[in-house]
Amino acid sequence: MEFKQSVSFVLSGLLTIASIANTTSAIAQGSNFFPSFFELCNRLQSLPPDQKYTIEILLREAKTENCQTASNYLTNLQELSLVNNQIVDLTPLANLTNLIELRLRQNQIVNVNALANLTNLTHLDLQTNQIIDITSLANLTNLEVLLLSDNKIKDITPLANFTNLRTLSLMDNQIVDVSPLANLNNLEVLFLSDNKIKDLRLFGTWYGSIGEHKSTQSLSGKRFN
Repeated sequence: MEFKQSVSFVLSGLLTIASIANTTSAIAQGSNFFPSFFELCNRLQSLPPDQKYTIEILLREAKTENCQTASNYLTNLQELSLVNNQIVDLTPLANLTNLIELRLRQNQIVNVNALANLTNLTHLDLQTNQIIDITSLANLTNLEVLLLSDNKIKDITPLANFTNLRTLSLMDNQIVDVSPLANLNNLEVLFLSDNKIKDLRLFGTWYGSIGEHKSTQSLSGKRFN
């Protein structure tokens, strides 16, 4: 009996280790799997500092220190503003899938992978952060307003299918090629100044600073109706 119990315990431990390893591997490979806010909150003291800090910000937003109460509040939110909070880690937001508007400007965000599942978003503000790669935003095709100015973005290919976009701000990045924007026919307002763009012929039906400065690095304006 003791032998069977020992074997069972060992197997159980191995399965647990395997499960943890698989989860860690999935996250490391950029999977869209993320633990829930409630799970993270319940092990707050063991979290990495940046993740712990974001949880604390969200608890403050929910006006409670109770993880379950905060989780219930946050998972039902449709609008959330966390502007200018020095946030680095977005993992605790990953399962807030009812969000429609999310404002995260003026933080210290580099990695936006945790936003990949927030497909109900129509308004996303990530201005003034440290973002380089926006690949994980590619599925957020319900977006109508996307604000990404003042980051370090070079490749905007992930925006190619954002056909619902009406307003797009990409000022002050490191963008060279704007061809991924060619089919965004609903776009009404576009900001592209202070980039490294070499060819703006795509925007021949636009007016604004391109007409004033004749610079291939500067375009801010609206589409002619």
